[in-house]
Parts: sequence; C-alpha cells; structure tokens
Amino acid sequence: MSVKEELDHFFDKFLKEYSLTPNGLPTAPRRNDVDQSIYVGEADKGGWCKWKPIRQPKNKDFESLLDFYHIKKNNDIIEYFSTYFFSNIDAIFKSHKILLSANMPDGFKRLKRILDGLQDGDTGTITYIPIGIEHPRGYTIAIDVNKGAIVHIDDETEKKRKIAPNLASFLHELEPDI
Repeated sequence: MSVKEELDHFFDKFLKEYSLTPNGLPTAPRRNDVDQSIYVGEADKGGWCKWKPIRQPKNKDFESLLDFYHIKKNNDIIEYFSTYFFSNIDAIFKSHKILLSANMPDGFKRLKRILDGLQDGDTGTITYIPIGIEHPRGYTIAIDVNKGAIVHIDDETEKKRKIAPNLASFLHELEPDI
C-alpha cells in the first residue's frame, strides 16, 4: 500500500476508536495561529478543543519546502506531509509508544523551524526528518530522506537503528493508543 492509503487506514482506525470514548474525538490545545478547520466545536475553559484529522487540499507547498532545504523528493515523504493535517497522536509501533508530531495547517511553520535546526553546518544538507518521539526514552523517530527507512535516533549518542524499511510499513503497523 502507499503512504496515503496507510494514512487513510490508520485514521479510519483512529477515529473509530475515539468514537467509542466519552469525548468522541481527541482533544488538543486550540492554536489560533493555524487554519481552524481541524477543530470541532469550541474550546473548553482550559483552551482544549476536539479535533479531527482532515484531508489537505492539493498544493505544492510541501514540495517547495523540500526544494528550499535541498531535500531529495521522496514520494513517501511528500504523501506523509501533504495528505492529512492532524494534531499530536499517541500511537503504538510494535512495543514502542510513539507520539507522532502534529502536521498542522500552519504553512509548515513548525516543520520549518525543525528543519532549520537540522541542517548540517558544513553542507547544509538534511539527512533525517523527525516525525515523532518514542516514550519514555524520548528517542526521535525520523525518516531517512535518502533511504526512506524509519529510524530510531538516540539524540545523546547519535546512534540510529532502523525500525521499519519504509514509511508505509511503519504506518501499517502503527496502532492508535487511545
């Protein structure tokens, strides 16, 4: 399956499981600096609001971002970042608890800040794009932009371990952690 199909499948499971909870949908702090279409209803007194993943309209914004950072265009990466908008998601990959980082409708502001910090000082290249964090260790989960593999990065030692051969395989084994 493609990354887009795996995302469709994952979000179907995600929304089905949340529909069985008292809230019916996940909640997150409502951000005023993003397109509000991701939110459902009004925020509570604490600023938390229900949200749902939404399909992104077709555009070339993400591909322009890849061009700007001189990142090889990989269809899996393009589909991951330009198919759905979503807030942070708790999930399980095999025995690992993962917090998938939000892909919010904000013009990729957060991702740009991350990519700015990842550029190699000498070459300006970016080798990995983070997509989440493993709990409780805090290891980064990232996409190897050259090989397409999903890696587990110990940020202290900089050791990397491949956990999935590609993004579609990773998403296929990912389960919502409601």
